[in-house]
Amino acid sequence: LDGRTTAVAALVSTGLRRCGARPDEPVLLVGHSLGGIVAAQVATDPAVRQQVTVTHVVTAGSPIGATPVPVGVRVLSLEHVEDAVPWAEGARNPDRPGWVTVRAPSGTHPAGAHELTRYAETAAKVEASHDPGLVRARGELTGFLDRPGATSTTWLVTGERMTRVSG
Repeated sequence: LDGRTTAVAALVSTGLRRCGARPDEPVLLVGHSLGGIVAAQVATDPAVRQQVTVTHVVTAGSPIGATPVPVGVRVLSLEHVEDAVPWAEGARNPDRPGWVTVRAPSGTHPAGAHELTRYAETAAKVEASHDPGLVRARGELTGFLDRPGATSTTWLVTGERMTRVSG
């Protein structure tokens, strides 16, 4: 990242502030493809980390293996073996304490392996898995997941990048 914030990461940061996220509340960032890249970037941004406490990142089909996600941030990365996008930066998403990477077949032709619907199917398999690492990763996400008595608020934050054209 070389310390620069992208326009999309800045929008997410602004959205978190406007939605009322507080430093004492845990934040889960989730994204597919570019959304996962942005989630990981936001989790590494020192300015964001002063405003909110990003504790978890979940990505699907996102090349974030070279992103310096802080050790205290838990990461669950879903990848399809036929999907070239997670390899786009040339670094595999790691499997280390606090970071679980699931590499699974998409069940489709490589051209469809990056589709969000395929990743939703893989996420359902992760949810049903008895693998100890996945059970632990899901347990760490419990505070963010749907459960009896839980409530959630969804915010739609939109942004526009204006480009000046000379001529």
